[in-house]
Amino acid sequence: GQKKRALEAGQAVQLDPRKKPLPMSADFERFTDASELQRERWNTHHQAILARDDLLLYYDFDSLQPRQKIIRNRASSDAHGRIIGTLPVNGRMPGKSALLFENPKNAIALTLDLQPSKRGFTVAMWIKPDILDKSISTLFNSNGYDSGDIHFQMYADGSIKAGIFGISSYRSEPNAVYPASWQFVTLSWDLETNRAQLYHNGKKLAVYRDNKMEVHPN
Repeated sequence: GQKKRALEAGQAVQLDPRKKPLPMSADFERFTDASELQRERWNTHHQAILARDDLLLYYDFDSLQPRQKIIRNRASSDAHGRIIGTLPVNGRMPGKSALLFENPKNAIALTLDLQPSKRGFTVAMWIKPDILDKSISTLFNSNGYDSGDIHFQMYADGSIKAGIFGISSYRSEPNAVYPASWQFVTLSWDLETNRAQLYHNGKKLAVYRDNKMEVHPN
């Protein structure tokens, strides 16, 4: 077995599976805390997303100001969002911002003249529902019900639903989302097959298509 070594106050050791343990000073400034690691992971994903050539919209909600009226679309010089009635609050990690939607009139409004790929599109976002007390809460909606309009919504029973008006709709089972916790929800729609899939924290959800159960294979 491996030899054990006791550490006392003020001591630390650097572990590397390829080398012998190296003694080091227990100086807190030399250690990376969990929030720094989280921020570094976010920045890595942030840069990878911005590098995509098929990106149409990207709002990172970074460094929001109290009276800010416009949120920049970092994917292009078009489709910046107009902030309506929402307030900036602390986000899901130190140093990150978020927007608080307190009533049905709160929104981010945008005009998207860019067209998604004819093959399909994906919408993904971080959300933190305070409570699930509204029959329907908007996540990403077209402003109307014309043919081809997109609706991505959350329901009081914790289910999420996506639909393209005039084509079909997909809804998860209840309790897919829950209150008081940050979670990542995703809609991915294949326009060639007119099939959609919903995800929660990266996990594929069983869905009902037009109220009929349809479990997509992995």
